[in-house]
Amino acid sequence: MMWMAILQAPDHPQEAEQLCRGALAIEQPDSSEAATTMEVFAAFLEKQGRTDEAAPLRDQATSVRKVLGAHAPVIRQAVTESAYRIGGGVTPPSLVSKVEPQYTEEARAAKYQGTAVITVEIGTDGIARNMKVIRGLGFGLDQRAVQAISQWHFKPGAKDGEPVPVMATIEVNFRLL
Repeated sequence: MMWMAILQAPDHPQEAEQLCRGALAIEQPDSSEAATTMEVFAAFLEKQGRTDEAAPLRDQATSVRKVLGAHAPVIRQAVTESAYRIGGGVTPPSLVSKVEPQYTEEARAAKYQGTAVITVEIGTDGIARNMKVIRGLGFGLDQRAVQAISQWHFKPGAKDGEPVPVMATIEVNFRLL
């Protein structure tokens, strides 16, 4: 419904608004997808000069994202028991090569930008695994971030000079030029 709203917005703003409201009605209110829909709907309202209606949507989306982010420590601990945390003699992995994530057509059409936060375990082979999205964007961008990270190569972290698996948090930015 949200995609249809985005397509309708320029020529049929009333229909687009109904579709946005319908999308919000069927989504889980505390989900990343709902937060994304609220942000897109707020941007739609702001373009129409309806900032007083957009502000509560933005506030609610921010609140949802904070709640989702509050669960991050639990998610990070669930990644793996065997990976080391950086510090205390454990050096961080360093990026050797990187593949840029690709925008989805839906995110591009919505002109949506943001940062996805992913926890990973960088193995002794320099490959990221056990990836978990801890702050997502929706619009398929989370999957694109994970796909890109899975192609990155790292110099592994080390403890006492020996490579060890290390937990890391990676932020993947999506910006339209």
